[in-house]
Amino acid sequence: MGKGSVSESQGPHGIDAEYTLPGDYTVGALFPLHEITVGLTNRLKPEKVTCDSFYPYGYGMFLAMTFAIDEINNSTSLLPNVQLGYEIYDDCFENLVSLLPSLLLLSKDKGNGIEVLCNYTEYRSRVIALIGPWTSEQAILTDKLFSLFLIPHISYGASSEELSNKKIFPSFLRVMPSDKNQAMALVSIVRKFNWNWIVGIGSDDEYGRQGIELVNKYSSLQSICVGYIDMIPTYLSLPSTKRKISEIVGQIGQMNVNVIILFSSEGPAQELLQQAVKMNITRKVWIASEAWVKSDLVIHTPGIERIGTVIGTAINSGSMPGFQAYVLNHLTNIRDMRRQNFSAEHGGNQSFPFWPYPTEPSGQLLSDVQHLSPDNLSVVLDQPVRRDTFSVYMAVYSIAHALHALLKCHAGRCQNTTRWYSWQLLEELKRVNFSVSNTTVHYDAAGNPQRGYDIITWTRHAGRLRLPVIGSYKDHLTIHTAQIQWKTDDNTVPPSHCSKSCDPGQKKILTSLYSCCFKCEDCPRGTFQNSTDGFSCNPCQPDEWSPPNSPSCFKRTLQYLSWASPVGVTLLLLMVLELTLILAVTVIFLVNSSSPMVEGTGGKMNMVTLTSLALLCCGSLLYLGEPTELACKSRQPLTAISLTICISTLLVNSVQIVLTTELTSLTKSFLHRYKHTGRYLVICTSLGGQGCICYFWLNTHGDFLLRTTGDSEDALVLFCKSDAEVMFWLMLGCSGLLALACFMCTFLIQTPAQTYNLAREISISMLFYLTTWICFIPIYPTVNKKHAAAVEISAILISSFGILTAYFIPKCSVIWFKPQYNTTEYFQIYTLQTPTRKDVK
Repeated sequence: MGKGSVSESQGPHGIDAEYTLPGDYTVGALFPLHEITVGLTNRLKPEKVTCDSFYPYGYGMFLAMTFAIDEINNSTSLLPNVQLGYEIYDDCFENLVSLLPSLLLLSKDKGNGIEVLCNYTEYRSRVIALIGPWTSEQAILTDKLFSLFLIPHISYGASSEELSNKKIFPSFLRVMPSDKNQAMALVSIVRKFNWNWIVGIGSDDEYGRQGIELVNKYSSLQSICVGYIDMIPTYLSLPSTKRKISEIVGQIGQMNVNVIILFSSEGPAQELLQQAVKMNITRKVWIASEAWVKSDLVIHTPGIERIGTVIGTAINSGSMPGFQAYVLNHLTNIRDMRRQNFSAEHGGNQSFPFWPYPTEPSGQLLSDVQHLSPDNLSVVLDQPVRRDTFSVYMAVYSIAHALHALLKCHAGRCQNTTRWYSWQLLEELKRVNFSVSNTTVHYDAAGNPQRGYDIITWTRHAGRLRLPVIGSYKDHLTIHTAQIQWKTDDNTVPPSHCSKSCDPGQKKILTSLYSCCFKCEDCPRGTFQNSTDGFSCNPCQPDEWSPPNSPSCFKRTLQYLSWASPVGVTLLLLMVLELTLILAVTVIFLVNSSSPMVEGTGGKMNMVTLTSLALLCCGSLLYLGEPTELACKSRQPLTAISLTICISTLLVNSVQIVLTTELTSLTKSFLHRYKHTGRYLVICTSLGGQGCICYFWLNTHGDFLLRTTGDSEDALVLFCKSDAEVMFWLMLGCSGLLALACFMCTFLIQTPAQTYNLAREISISMLFYLTTWICFIPIYPTVNKKHAAAVEISAILISSFGILTAYFIPKCSVIWFKPQYNTTEYFQIYTLQTPTRKDVK
């Protein structure tokens, strides 16, 4: 409060407390009882700074502290037989002003000086703890002093996240949440209404700078673009500040933005909003920080209702039973003192029997609070004010409960009342956990309370601006949107987007540095986008397709050689017909296994040839139906091995014919060894070479089952890799070389008259085989993948049918229709007799 003559009331330390109360333990406090400093900007000498312009809200917080201490001192359960005292100073919202009382409160107990020591462990200061100041800038300054001594420092208003750093501010605690929580709450409100293009304005002080920095950080995490950020200077009387505010408001008016987060102290916020009213910036949505959303200074700005919709945060508040009666009694005393002061000025005797504080008020005090009366309690009892007074109330009770634990108070008495120090009280403060007015109070490791926010809005009812609670925020946002009065023509949520949202099936193309400013472009075919905020189109899966501008992909129609297709049925019938013929020939050869025809043309080796032909036909089933990875891996080796077995058995006969007809000088002993061992060597060598190729085929990298687009984009052809693989052609080449060897061994052989011409049958069957696969080589790589399997099955069936008809059918004809030729003499050149001793020699 203001004092009378400074020289008369000034103590030996150069500064007096606004209010004092003696007690066993003293608590210091800093409150903004005034809000303007006099002559600070023109200060040339380090003289005392005086304050002006009474601040009723700060006075209300002072009353909350005195009320709480009165309750504690009259309590029999909390600090029994212990009286708390206080020293309360005015800080005028100014850093420089708050320094002098802070130094005084740190002075040695019962003295005015601060000893310079290396170790302050046993140092006893004037006060056991400090409550206040209100702003973050002041708290950062004062706590750097108090942290040196580790004296508890509890703020009822400082919310900067910087103060959570216990390395820098080890003695600091607060009864309101950090700005980190408030910034997350404000961004959650923006996210709730799907706004993504906003402006961020802060006051150019610790509170506003860090608040806007946090808002910008959490906005980017939520894909919200802050298109414009600026700071309001805090020295409001300077001409440059006026110009800066006009520039900020002008920029807001030019931008296509409807939502502004104003994270500001009340003075700069009031100046900005007043300028917005003058420049007719209306129908915006203002997301307000707790410092100004409930400010009487802002609310009573002329024309403020025209700025638009206001939604903001306010600290959760509890009740203070008996506080209203306490304030009423206090204001009654003020009124009576004002009357007595008037009487004294007209010759009466001035005394204040009703004044409850040891420090008697001066005439300046009565002048400062002359507008207060029992009929006007709103200064401390209205809901916006009550949130701050309750914060002070919680801070006082926190100190009391910590002291109660430190003094080991129980059963109506306290035991440890002699030697303890403030740093021990700090440790107890960190551990307090109590309830006051149904509100639980405890602090985390950073000295922050577990306290949330109310979400409030401005509404006009019966000509008055009201601030109803419409939601809450602690760990998540809860908000009742129906209670918001949107300042739009149709009372609906106004949009705030840099660009109109894209339609499903479109992607965003950035047009600026901001991710919220973009143009829309259709997704090309084969891609999709099912959201409205994607910056790229997602490719469809290989078995899916999509047209341009598609929000989803569609399953392709799978195309392959189906069993039920006309081509598939035809090939299946041919295969069955060929298997039937193979079975018939097999039966004929088994029945006549001992006949010269069978014995002379290979004997049991014919069964191997027929079996390989049957296996070749059955292997073609792997080419029909929907292909699988296993079918694709196994069908080529099965085909190649079957062909190799078939042709290698014919190669055995071809070599035998050459040995018996062309190389007549060979002994029967050599021919005999060939018949019993040589032929198996030929077969094993052929199979070994083909087996190696098949092994490398099976171990090639990549998938064997491939996909490609069909005749239309909605079709997908399933096929097995082959035409582009070297191993595939090597498998065919190995079989081809064997067939060519057979043909070269037999096509020029002159068979003696009156003997069976086996060489001709081998030549014709191999010529048929080679012709078929030579035609296959240029056709297969060029044919549509959809028809590739049909071409390969056709080649398999035709070549195997050619071998069957050219090699085996003539023999069956001799067995059935020309039995007179089925004699030993007719096949004597193919029958190798067991050699005699003479032959061996």
